[in-house]
Amino acid sequence: MRIDNEKCIACGTCAAYCPTDAIVKEGKTYYIDEMLCVECNNCYRSQSCKQEALLLEKLTYPRSLRNVFSDVYSVAKETGVAGRGTEEMKTNDVTNRIKNGQAIVGIELGRPSVSTTFRDVDKMTRVLFKHKVRMESSNPLASLIDLESGKVKEELLDERAISCIIEVLTELEDLEDVLKAIIENASRLDTVFSLFVASKIDAGGKPEAQTVLERMKIPVPAGGKTNVGLGQE
Repeated sequence: MRIDNEKCIACGTCAAYCPTDAIVKEGKTYYIDEMLCVECNNCYRSQSCKQEALLLEKLTYPRSLRNVFSDVYSVAKETGVAGRGTEEMKTNDVTNRIKNGQAIVGIELGRPSVSTTFRDVDKMTRVLFKHKVRMESSNPLASLIDLESGKVKEELLDERAISCIIEVLTELEDLEDVLKAIIENASRLDTVFSLFVASKIDAGGKPEAQTVLERMKIPVPAGGKTNVGLGQE
């Protein structure tokens, strides 16, 4: 994204739509901080600029990854899925992605106004891949990392996104070690992250992973999602 300063009247209306505060005022004009901009196109799509001073630019790799992970309308060519992860975890029971005795662990790094770099993603995936996990192949991140070590491609480390979702599959017997590694790694990150765990429901109506979470004294919110497995043709 770029601002045409010959058209810009410095009203600042567009700045309110930037989730990373990348639209900055300098003197009597505005410019876009390229380091902070995640190419989400929010400002452009808002149509807030009546002067048409916001200009879309053709993005090349690796900067184009900012758009893929930040613009909800952008589709990752590797997966055909729009957004930062898979079609979330809402299809687990339909697709049978998770078997009994397994759990999917998801970590979403970054949020609007905070964002994340792929350097932080690298810190987390390297730690995860020291344990018995498998990356979700339908997640666009899978094509950007070494699936043995979890290392993110070097040229991507300083690229930024509103957020990035890591999804890995693990066996329930390994879940506690995986969660401990995530918690211990938290202080090394320069962003915020949220953690979610998905598992099958056991015969007693309780998520299989809940026993592990309770043992670790990790609160299980009553409002957690329950997917009933209803699909559509």
